[in-house]
Amino acid sequence: MKKYVFPLIFIFVSCAGNTVKLTTQEEKQVQKVLASKPHMLSSYSTDALSKPLYQRILTAPDFLVKYLIEFDNMPGYKPYAPTAKQLAEISNNIEMLPPYVKKVMQERLLGFYFIDTFLGSGMADFCVDGQGEIYFFIFFNPEILNHSFSEWVTMKDITCFIPDVVAEMKTLDGKNKAYSANSIEIAVSGNYTGFFYTLLHEGTHGVDYVKNITPYIEEIFRSISIFFNKPVKDASVFTKNVWDGIKSPVPEYKFPLRKSITVFGWGGGPKIPMKDAPEVYQSLAGTPFVTLYGATSWAEDLAEFVTYYHMTQKLGQTYTITVKSNGKAVFSYSPMTNDMVKARFASVQLFYQ
Repeated sequence: MKKYVFPLIFIFVSCAGNTVKLTTQEEKQVQKVLASKPHMLSSYSTDALSKPLYQRILTAPDFLVKYLIEFDNMPGYKPYAPTAKQLAEISNNIEMLPPYVKKVMQERLLGFYFIDTFLGSGMADFCVDGQGEIYFFIFFNPEILNHSFSEWVTMKDITCFIPDVVAEMKTLDGKNKAYSANSIEIAVSGNYTGFFYTLLHEGTHGVDYVKNITPYIEEIFRSISIFFNKPVKDASVFTKNVWDGIKSPVPEYKFPLRKSITVFGWGGGPKIPMKDAPEVYQSLAGTPFVTLYGATSWAEDLAEFVTYYHMTQKLGQTYTITVKSNGKAVFSYSPMTNDMVKARFASVQLFYQ
């Protein structure tokens, strides 16, 4: 299908049957996304869809690498080829995914792509066929293969905070290292890697793209659904009574500094002083969210919730957040034991169908 034809076929039926219509600007945004090569199914070989999941670890095509470089402004991005040992571990991790994640991946996952020096842990993204059916692929930062689950999620949370520097010392390589009076430790038991965390998280996003477990995974996706005459929900079993909108929890779960939560420097972060970490995690304990990042949107809430539900309730591991000051614990919290969190367990059972 030619690139310029793709969005024009549907322009006459894009809003039929929906109570909400796209504005002219929204329709132009949708057309721009759907006309981009990374988001067109016709840009990809669909041979992968007939292969086992472990055989979908592929080299990112040039157009995808270019897309990422422009998206993140990272000219150093390039494909990474996992070693034989890493491939074996990746294959084992795929087998440990929730059944429904594997089922949807089998039907709609086009590829796993590792990108050297990728910002963050990973990213799920989508493409669309001519009927509006959704497929997806996942990018991974190879560094997640070199860290434990606990190490990686601890580092991720730490990026939310501005360190309280109490001293600076030169390390053996001559660089200055800042030391903070306050620290965060996230402990997930078991011998799992940062890759498994990212696979669970991004795999859940992939399911959400295809099956709309949340009403929609991002704002543009709502517009795409309307464009293709597909129903759009305002709430779902998972989001009901917890979220008023994609980034807006119901009033009782809005807590101080929630809007200042950022990770990996995105959104101009970090924005929260490390000295405020105890207060922030104490606020988290008064909500049904299982991580700080999960409190930022209903899409991240789902991805984090399924990840930690699977780790604790299906794989039998423990999950604890500890905030320390001068080496001493000042706050400790195990989110999966929170009654508000436990009350949501039923909403993710479809991942085990």
